[in-house]
Amino acid sequence: MLQRGPALATALLLLTAPVLAACSGTAEDDARAAAEAFLDDWSGGDTAAAAGATTDPDAATALLEQTAEDLPGATVDAELGEVTVEDGTASVGWTATWDLVAAPEWSYESTLRLEEGDDAWQVVAEPALVHPELADGQHLELTRSLPERAPSPMRPERRCSRPRRSSTSASIPARSPTCRRWPRGCPRPPTSRRRTSSPTSRPRPRAGSSR
Repeated sequence: MLQRGPALATALLLLTAPVLAACSGTAEDDARAAAEAFLDDWSGGDTAAAAGATTDPDAATALLEQTAEDLPGATVDAELGEVTVEDGTASVGWTATWDLVAAPEWSYESTLRLEEGDDAWQVVAEPALVHPELADGQHLELTRSLPERAPSPMRPERRCSRPRRSSTSASIPARSPTCRRWPRGCPRPPTSRRRTSSPTSRPRPRAGSSR
């Protein structure tokens, strides 16, 4: 009998050591687990279980049911972030991504507040657990609006002036100021050519030619 005592004590010690190690955990881990359980129940559609993990199950039930009414057919996906614990309270950051019906996804960052209870951490039942901008007496509202029109590109400026015709020139021989026709045998004076141009003029025939 005296020899069995140490052996039995050693066996009990070996059996109980793993159990004690499994039960140990930090406050951050416990707060994270409580927040994760709440979000899993909410995103899974178990409103009663999610509300039961809060400080005020009745208020949380009304809040979550109102949210389901505000966003009909929508589902939420949660991604946990940083956990902070201080003096029996904790804050757990999380990112909400809503899959809305006939609308693009809606995503935002928020924070869950938790309080340490007698048995476990509890999520504080407040409107901000749904959206950080919600206050008491407020709820979400789904509205549809058309996107704003993009400004039309500037059109090239149009000038109202008439198009300018290309300038033309005609060679006109000089005439004598006193006679229109030269008699036979009379030498004609030397001719000089001058060029005239006008934006709106047309080519002129040579002087003295028949049309």
